[in-house]
Amino acid sequence: MVKQPTRIRACPYCGSAQVEPLVIFGGPLAAVDNKNETFRCTECGEVAVPVDFDSIESWKEFVRQKRGGGQTNNVSEGFLHVPILPVDTSGLQVGNTSLPIGRRARVVSIGWDGRELVVAEPSSSFVEYWRTVGGSRYNAKDILMLDLAGIRNGDPNFNALKALVKRRYEIWIELGMRDVQDLFDAFALDIKKAVAGTITARDPRLFEEIFELSDSCIPLIYVDRDVVWGKKDAGPRDLSRTVRMMRDIGYDLIGVIDLPRLGERKGISDAFLSRVEGLDADLVLGGGVVEKDLGMLEERGIKGAFIDPFSPVIASILREERDPAITDEPMPVKQMERSAHPMSVDGLSFGI
Repeated sequence: MVKQPTRIRACPYCGSAQVEPLVIFGGPLAAVDNKNETFRCTECGEVAVPVDFDSIESWKEFVRQKRGGGQTNNVSEGFLHVPILPVDTSGLQVGNTSLPIGRRARVVSIGWDGRELVVAEPSSSFVEYWRTVGGSRYNAKDILMLDLAGIRNGDPNFNALKALVKRRYEIWIELGMRDVQDLFDAFALDIKKAVAGTITARDPRLFEEIFELSDSCIPLIYVDRDVVWGKKDAGPRDLSRTVRMMRDIGYDLIGVIDLPRLGERKGISDAFLSRVEGLDADLVLGGGVVEKDLGMLEERGIKGAFIDPFSPVIASILREERDPAITDEPMPVKQMERSAHPMSVDGLSFGI
């Protein structure tokens, strides 16, 4: 019996082999259901005619070309692409541990429940996620670290944070700034930028005070329809008014995060984008942002983007380059496992 050659169908945009026929008419026959041979990629969401490969080697080389050497070659060098890296430092002990703190700490996905940031799946060891986004394949130069213990509970673990951020100094850190002392604590960590969020600010004057003290701090406006403040009605609820306030204080760069979209990895909301496009400010946007949004955002005059944790590209690299020696705890990938019969070769998973 002659063995049929392996055929691998992959997305022409991201290289993933997790593609499925785009059903046009209901029914069991592919020839009827999918007359134009279009498929949907379950990783990046694009719809296109897939690329066929007759060997695993040729497909893997295509993936390397698509995903290797940095993930943002469709944007200029001046466009800020900043992956969000949420960590929960509560309960982490720096001394007398069996593993280094970077291996014990977890990077988690996050969401918004209407009242506060919540931890979600998937998750990964800190050192593994750090290596992925800072490595040559993804090549992020800046990283936004969200300290969930500080933001949610006002109790950042500075000993743990010091152990984490010393690996690299291109860190923007949001540790739940509530007063000026938090600014001094943030810069004691040898970071690049301190981030002050409205979600913990009890008074807009905080942004005036920290601006007078440092030019390496940026405001981050959290939005759930209206601006979310640390105390009810502490500041303007209207987004345009809040951006104008930050600009009048003197901030050149302002971050805005769409909370209901945060962590969904579905791309930036068109409605949210339409709200911010007319604002006269250099904005870095977050909330659902994935890599395929970046070129469009730059074309529309946005200064940069905060990329959702475990975006399709980051999750794919994590799976491909996972080092079992780092942790025995598998990364949950329920949201990513689309094929009923996945096949794995050299750490790369695809369906046939």
